[in-house]
Amino acid sequence: MLLKQKNWFVYSFIFVLLYLYQLIVTILPGDDTIFSEASDQYSLVEWLSQRYSQWSGRLFPDTMVYFFLDENVWLWHIMNPLMMLLLAFSIVRIIKKITTWQEIVITLLVLGYFAQSVLSSGFFWITGSFNYLWPIALGAFSMIPFTDKVFRKDHLTINWKLSIHLIAGILASIGNEQVALSVACFSVLALIVLIIKKQKTDLFFVFFTLMVIIGACIQLFAPGNQVRYEANTEFWFPGFDQLSLKDHFYLGTIWAFEKLFRDMKYILLLLSTIAILVQFSENKKSPSFITVLFALQYTLTIGLHIIGDKIAYLYDFIKIKNYSFAESLFTLWNMPLDFLVALLPYIYWTLYIMLLAYILFNINKNKNRYFVIIILVAVISTLVVMFFSPTIYGSGNRVLSVASVLLALLVVKTIIEHQFCNRLYTISILASFSLLNLAIMYIKWHFNGFNSFL
Repeated sequence: MLLKQKNWFVYSFIFVLLYLYQLIVTILPGDDTIFSEASDQYSLVEWLSQRYSQWSGRLFPDTMVYFFLDENVWLWHIMNPLMMLLLAFSIVRIIKKITTWQEIVITLLVLGYFAQSVLSSGFFWITGSFNYLWPIALGAFSMIPFTDKVFRKDHLTINWKLSIHLIAGILASIGNEQVALSVACFSVLALIVLIIKKQKTDLFFVFFTLMVIIGACIQLFAPGNQVRYEANTEFWFPGFDQLSLKDHFYLGTIWAFEKLFRDMKYILLLLSTIAILVQFSENKKSPSFITVLFALQYTLTIGLHIIGDKIAYLYDFIKIKNYSFAESLFTLWNMPLDFLVALLPYIYWTLYIMLLAYILFNINKNKNRYFVIIILVAVISTLVVMFFSPTIYGSGNRVLSVASVLLALLVVKTIIEHQFCNRLYTISILASFSLLNLAIMYIKWHFNGFNSFL
């Protein structure tokens, strides 16, 4: 009983901190102000019908902006920290059956490694939180019964809690395209695993999967999506609809490398650090060639970040646009030196992510190691989705929210499964950068006013 009281005290304290931290957030000119007038001009049914037919299939966020952005912003200030806590709880709960307050705190600290542009636009901007944080938190929460069944082989008990997970999954499936596709794919994969392992496949999982697939289809095939596509193409990327499939992947790959390795570098480097620590601390044998190679590349990367003035080259992904990529590859013998220089950042980071994937796979022996690969593929897939959006350069880094959370899941999974949570220095070290990152972001808000695009 005392332990439960202590847990609730810690959670309440965290809630108060998050609540106070985001009190600086106000309604911004633009989407916030436009949506704040929705309830004055339309009934809820009229609003959703108009949005669905003329702009977006995101029925859940559109419902939220209708209710919260009128006179209920004060309620958003209460609900948003709760959604952050729900996300942290769900991440830990996906990994294990019983959660502790230390694990929740560590997960929240890991979220602090997200890029400020991701946190500001996807977690703390009012409209952004409805479209990203809330669907992500609900989607992660909805996956808990699946992970209990697949990873822990728990017997499914039909009760009211399952209905909450189902509702969360449905809301997530009509909340955000990246989330909808992730939840639907994970559900289908879980069913396939259960069938392969010849485990009992409860009807709940089949029904849940059908419902989230239907929800995803409702969102993805909304009539308004085409209207939005045409409007965004004209405004953000004229000629986007004329690009070939090759062009989509060419431009998208350049964009994805920038986002994954530059804008998400802190969460990626955190994952790398923990993976190396686990590999060297738990491996009694001599390190393999791949382990040594990754350790050297990791050390080089950290060293270049410390030096500072040399690191820009590693993130110069744009230079490749100066060359005809296909022609240069097919004429290797005449390849100019400048083209090789432009290609090196891609070679460097491709090698880096492949070595990291190998290390993560290696340290997760007998611990759902294929789950690691699935998550990494999901990270890449959430970025590939943007290859076909005309707002690929206009949406900002809020579109990295799902990918960032998936990487955070891998970080927390590695920390928990290798028993770093109960070590005080783990929390201390994680907190150092996380709190600094959040403090710098808050200082920017304080002096410049809250801005969703940092």
